[in-house]
Amino acid sequence: MAAGKALLLALFASAAAPVAARAELDVRVGGRAWATIEDDGTVRVNGRGVGRIQPDGTVQRDGRSVGDVEDDGTIRASGKFIGRVEQDGTVRRGGRAMGAIEDDGTLRLDGRAWGSVRNCCGDPASKRTIAALLAFFAEGWF
Repeated sequence: MAAGKALLLALFASAAAPVAARAELDVRVGGRAWATIEDDGTVRVNGRGVGRIQPDGTVQRDGRSVGDVEDDGTIRASGKFIGRVEQDGTVRRGGRAMGAIEDDGTLRLDGRAWGSVRNCCGDPASKRTIAALLAFFAEGWF
């Protein structure tokens, strides 16, 4: 009987615990805040709303669809293949590894630390989201 009460108490406590919300992704470059991807997919660069990354990987800029990052990591701009992000975070342009999105949030371009992401990047979905940001909103990546 005591074990049953303990189980019920544990179930009640876990049900009463707050559900963690998805955190915004904050990107810093050179130690300064550069971009934020808000919970709803809104992209802000230097504080200004510049677009949106949809849950399906579609990227909108200034209200128009400009490309997407597919579930397999393929990056397309206006339907044309421009690169890919692999599950381990390797970013490829034209087949050549040119950068990386590391599990700890470090962003590397041509082997050097380029920036960092807070609240990211241990899973392939978050790496695809950051790859969309880099491909469509950052100069020098694609």
